[in-house]
Amino acid sequence: MLAVFAPSADPSTPSRRTSRLPADLLDLPEVDEWNDPLHAERHGPADIMVWGETAEADVLGWITSSHEPDTWPVAVYPHGGAWTVHDCTMTAFLLRFLTGEFNGNPTGLTCLFGKGAAEFGAD
Repeated sequence: MLAVFAPSADPSTPSRRTSRLPADLLDLPEVDEWNDPLHAERHGPADIMVWGETAEADVLGWITSSHEPDTWPVAVYPHGGAWTVHDCTMTAFLLRFLTGEFNGNPTGLTCLFGKGAAEFGAD
């Protein structure tokens, strides 16, 4: 399963919504691990806006690096790994994930990678 969260103007709404990483995680050294040293110099966990997760405990988010959300790259934190940045939009990331266009699966979720299609449902 891959869950994509909806944005909310009301953070008190009782459901999964896009959000920053929880404050208690920001100081953990393993949350600030990056596969590319250049990204490690430019970004930190506080820059991540989480928009999804997988059944394998992978975190999917945007790096909120500018005032233009259309330019935010996608960051993926596979369970037990390090942040990897993909210079594409969320929709491009999902399309590339489903069609298997990445050089290897960027997540631990094998059941959807390269599948070509997916079923969508609402919580």
